[in-house]
Amino acid sequence: MPPSSAEQRDQRGLGPALGLGPALAPALVIAVSLVVTVVLARIVAGAARTGVVTDPLVQVLLADVAVWIPLLAAVWWTVRGLPRSDVVLRLGLRFRVVDVFWAVAIAVFARAMDALLNLGVFGVTGLGPQLVLGDGPSPALLVLMVAGPVLVSPVVEELFFRGVLQRSLVRWFGGSDARPGVLAIAVGVLVSALVFAAMHLLIGSLTPASGLVTFGSTFLLGVLVGTLAATTGRIGGAILAHVLFNAIAVVLTWSS
Repeated sequence: MPPSSAEQRDQRGLGPALGLGPALAPALVIAVSLVVTVVLARIVAGAARTGVVTDPLVQVLLADVAVWIPLLAAVWWTVRGLPRSDVVLRLGLRFRVVDVFWAVAIAVFARAMDALLNLGVFGVTGLGPQLVLGDGPSPALLVLMVAGPVLVSPVVEELFFRGVLQRSLVRWFGGSDARPGVLAIAVGVLVSALVFAAMHLLIGSLTPASGLVTFGSTFLLGVLVGTLAATTGRIGGAILAHVLFNAIAVVLTWSS
């Protein structure tokens, strides 16, 4: 595949400045953003666990921002200086009506598999209404607890994992071919899904059992949305599937 304008710009920028090749510079940015994400998320979780941060609203906000900012920084670096039309092409940031069908199918299937995995490990699906003590969360906290996982996180994560990481992997492994082969696409889908699942595993304070469920569930979702993005050349369906996947959990676990 011929280098895009963004890749040509990378060769004139960070890569040569650090003595890196055109593929190593974006790989370094992606790796650093992931490490920073995990480190910040674990710091925030530790601060909440030890009582350094006690306000639930601040805890949730910091936990979200710790993930969003590093990932968005990598997305910004990838498309910096590009006109809007090239940003859309570089990230595959497009959507068609047919994507709705696949997004719904993926979300329902992935959530059902998550419930079965929970059932096999814990004996429950994990989708029942949660017990609320006292007066429950404040309205502001409720908004953040819904908007974060349902509206913001799916967009940020799909921009990074399917828009940047997966597409970069396909370009790197596809070589100079105008149309990458099945192997390059498979590597892009599987590796980005593995990294997606690993990030969710590492940023959570999880037991081995819950870690297994989290990793398995997010890896499956990553493979499904990655395959959709690779097949269609668009990440709009992947974003919607991720939104619906999280929304199903929020709705089914909502306190009655």
